[in-house]
Amino acid sequence: MPAQVAEKTQETSTGRSKKGTRVDLARLEKRLATGTGAEARDILLKALAGVSTKRLDALLVGDESMPAKASAREAVRVTGWLLDMPKRRAAEVLGVSESRVSRNDAIDADMLDRIQALTYTWSRVSRVLDREGTALWFKEPNPGLDGKTPIELFHTSYGRDKVNSLVTSILYGDVI
Repeated sequence: MPAQVAEKTQETSTGRSKKGTRVDLARLEKRLATGTGAEARDILLKALAGVSTKRLDALLVGDESMPAKASAREAVRVTGWLLDMPKRRAAEVLGVSESRVSRNDAIDADMLDRIQALTYTWSRVSRVLDREGTALWFKEPNPGLDGKTPIELFHTSYGRDKVNSLVTSILYGDVI
């Protein structure tokens, strides 16, 4: 195998390739199956945005800039896989359009904020459901959300707070 091809296919432990171009989804799924809670969140955050949870403050409220390897296209692709939805819908969840992603592959602070919110909620729901069940939970109408789907409410911080309040209730036995 030529060195260039080997370099392109060699992955880190998160499933993201060393060049930051593609996430190996099969490897990511295995990692998520063994990681729980904070581990799952960190795995997802690295796969979606190429950053660790430790760097979130510096990136979102500090003056640190996003790493060059962070790719909006890849974040949309992995979000689509994670939530079992088309890329167009995954882009909407992340607050961007497909055309914006095709013109500008950078992850900005607003998109990173949505990515961190998604990884936080997803990792909490996945404590009780597998990946497919978690994806379905995000897309199914929920009586605890007035019949709306969690994804519908994910477009505003108020909606994300409402979804996370429901998840907290589920995790601590307040909701049957």
